[in-house]
Amino acid sequence: MRSITVTCLLFAATLACELKAVPEESATAPTSDATETSAGETETSGEPTGTATTTTTETTTTGSESSPSEASVTETGEETEQPPPLEPTPCEGEAVPLEVAKLARVVIPDEPECAVQTTSCWEGPEEGTLEVHLAGQAHACADTEQGLECGQWEVKIWIPPGHQSPGLHQLTGPEVRGVESVYGADQGDGVCDWSATMLDATLEIVSIDASGIEARLCHVNSPQLAAAGIDLAGSFSVSTCE
Repeated sequence: MRSITVTCLLFAATLACELKAVPEESATAPTSDATETSAGETETSGEPTGTATTTTTETTTTGSESSPSEASVTETGEETEQPPPLEPTPCEGEAVPLEVAKLARVVIPDEPECAVQTTSCWEGPEEGTLEVHLAGQAHACADTEQGLECGQWEVKIWIPPGHQSPGLHQLTGPEVRGVESVYGADQGDGVCDWSATMLDATLEIVSIDASGIEARLCHVNSPQLAAAGIDLAGSFSVSTCE
């Protein structure tokens, strides 16, 4: 059975993984300090304290669900804001062309949005998003979702319509996103482990239109790609599948 290690929420419709944050009610009773007034009455002061639990769920390719791992988070009684998205760091110097397989396609969902009541719905990027593939294994436009062979790697970058213009983007989102996937060695009969995570890198779009995209990647921070000897700091140009 092939196992999947997933370290973040991916919105690619083709990845069979799920990351959920499920708050649970705390069993900790509110605490307070009591003081007695001169009239003999009792006043209480202080704010309730409690705990919340974040649950991460991993799913295998067989559809079975593994035991959740839990991490406790202490509440302060105030709403906590999500950290702001990372700002892209400008690229420097001349970019070396990447010698990798490249493919780009426009996302056209073949299922209705999940807001529509249906047994099957689309949870991927919005319609018109440009999906760029950079990989060690070539794909054909006729089969962009071809599975990777063991020992291979792939990066997918999603550029929604509102961001299809020259500029800098941090690929950890929330708008423009990149995901890296690395497949392990063949364990026999074509079975191998694989992992997928958000790609921490800057994407600089030089030009983009209906025919394709010219861009570069820089400030790539990927321990698993580096461990596989893959350096994606460089430029690429790819035509869009018709």
